Amino acid sequence: LKGMEEKLEVEEKLESVKILVSGNATGKVVQLFEKVATLNKSKAGPFHFLIVLGIDDLSEIAALKIRAPIPVHFISKDPEDFSSEDNIFRIGTGIQVISSATVAFCSDEDDPDMFNDKLQRWQKNHPEGIDILLTESWPLSMTTHLKDVPSDLPEGSATSALAAHRSRPRYHLAGKENIYYERLPYANSDRRITRFLGIAHAFNNEKQKSLYAMNLKLDGGKEASNTVSTESPYIGGDVKNVKKQKVTEDRFAAIAPQKGSGYNRWGLAESTISQVEKEHDVEKYRPQTRKRRGRGNEKSGGACWFCLENPNLEQHLITSVGDHVYTALGIFNLKIQLENQLEIHRFSKILCYSP
Repeated sequence: LKGMEEKLEVEEKLESVKILVSGNATGKVVQLFEKVATLNKSKAGPFHFLIVLGIDDLSEIAALKIRAPIPVHFISKDPEDFSSEDNIFRIGTGIQVISSATVAFCSDEDDPDMFNDKLQRWQKNHPEGIDILLTESWPLSMTTHLKDVPSDLPEGSATSALAAHRSRPRYHLAGKENIYYERLPYANSDRRITRFLGIAHAFNNEKQKSLYAMNLKLDGGKEASNTVSTESPYIGGDVKNVKKQKVTEDRFAAIAPQKGSGYNRWGLAESTISQVEKEHDVEKYRPQTRKRRGRGNEKSGGACWFCLENPNLEQHLITSVGDHVYTALGIFNLKIQLENQLEIHRFSKILCYSP
């Protein structure tokens, strides 16, 4: 117990961690370990741990005759675990702390809402946020706000985009596409900076960069005010309004509601939502809505105080948005705090409603 307490005390005092990140190393594990061992003894080292963005054949690890030179943490769909005696550990879906760095992983098959639930539970007690987000695929819409984008970049995954949008990590790393690419940093709605990197497979034939080193400062994501960055590529709507109103990302979903599934809470563009629904076959789970009775069912618009489609809506009063209703503070200056619960889809006359 005394040894464990001393270890925890050392980890708490860490101001930064030096990390190596490798692309998918299937079939190249021995070569990778040999290279890491050399780097760890060089002036660049020592490193606290190595992240590997995929090892597809776990039997390759079981057949290893050499010990990993530093702790190795890899992502894999295989549920098999590895003991600490091997110095190799599997990163499962969710969030964990590795040498004082907070690392999250969301696979292509994960339910975005389930990952979001894990994330929200974590963030309640850890306001400093996520240091590193790992996903299998690149995120959808990642090149938004960029100029001179290479034409051969992959389309990306909506699931990865959802995870990045909600977690606002300091680093987002993905390696399934076997392409090295470093995106210009982007600023989230809370102005926290995120850096996305695509890492190529280890020892690839095209000789693209497959090993990335970082010195991660554990300061809660503080960035210099002069950091060159773009706006977030994942927010749907007018980003200037977000900065002006200083609303949170969850409230911003109410300002720019999207039709379709409950994913409008993420505030993503329509194309991203459609891709999520396609990837997770949302349509077969969506209940059939009952048709309204009456003479017409057109939505009210224009001057309606409460319609989200109204461009003059008092957006800063919105407190929460669901799939069918939203809540907003009252517009009157009362001593008591009054909150209204309103339908998202409103109708122009009472005859449009079902009895």
